[in-house]
Amino acid sequence: YFLNVDQGDPVIQEQMREYIQSLSELPQIQHPPDFCWVRDLHAYMTGEADEDMDEDQKQQAATIAAAIQGNNRTFEEQMDIVLGIPTIRDVYGGDIVRDENGHIKASRCYLFIRHIDLKSIQDQVTMLHDQEEVTARFQPQVSTGASDELSFFTFDGLYYYWELVSEV
Repeated sequence: YFLNVDQGDPVIQEQMREYIQSLSELPQIQHPPDFCWVRDLHAYMTGEADEDMDEDQKQQAATIAAAIQGNNRTFEEQMDIVLGIPTIRDVYGGDIVRDENGHIKASRCYLFIRHIDLKSIQDQVTMLHDQEEVTARFQPQVSTGASDELSFFTFDGLYYYWELVSEV
């Protein structure tokens, strides 16, 4: 989850992508999110997402990216265009909360814990602490929220249980 930061700022977006990448590299996860708006939009706009495309698709993607980025559009205007595309809105729209001016207030990307023994308390507590360490390293310096609130963090309902058993 991401909040209390200017998610339209390219520096913050890079920090968000780095945070996601670091979480993805945890031994319990070992896989990037299948869909993540901040990573996928960047890859699409920079042409990094075209490796699985044929030449016609690459050209079409480049044309769309140029149109979205053209005319000195603000990030919010670009997001209006991107989220106006039904397929993109269906995939990412539920993961982005915007205010009345189009600024992103909060967003999320789903990562899945794929390599953990749910019968092992130690594995679960290790996962809790591993993600806490990554989260502590990736708190942006510029935040619009309270100083004690995390701007980048993970959450799962299991964390309550893991936190309880980690104290035992």
